[in-house]
Amino acid sequence: MYTLRPYQQEAVQNTISHFQKTNDPAVIVLPTGAGKSLVIAELARLAKKKILVLAHVKELVEQNSEKYKSFGLQASIFSAGLKQKSLIHQVTFASVQSLSRNIDQLN
Repeated sequence: MYTLRPYQQEAVQNTISHFQKTNDPAVIVLPTGAGKSLVIAELARLAKKKILVLAHVKELVEQNSEKYKSFGLQASIFSAGLKQKSLIHQVTFASVQSLSRNIDQLN
């Protein structure tokens, strides 16, 4: 499977702590190469709720989803530029532009 680095575990723990206090959305910011896909995978495993991962360009939507799927996990992609608009899986990688134009599809 995968092993989290200490800073990744800290990001997971901080996010869990946030949601134990409030239902407000959370934003996780990590630098390039920090293993955001692992953090997302761990949060999805623990949370059992829907997770939306946003990117501004289709290339990052595709890259992030492919990395996530490389762990043997399933994810949806919601991006007009990638010709996919699915929200069926627990984790969805989406472009900001496509989602903002179709916000009514979120539940």
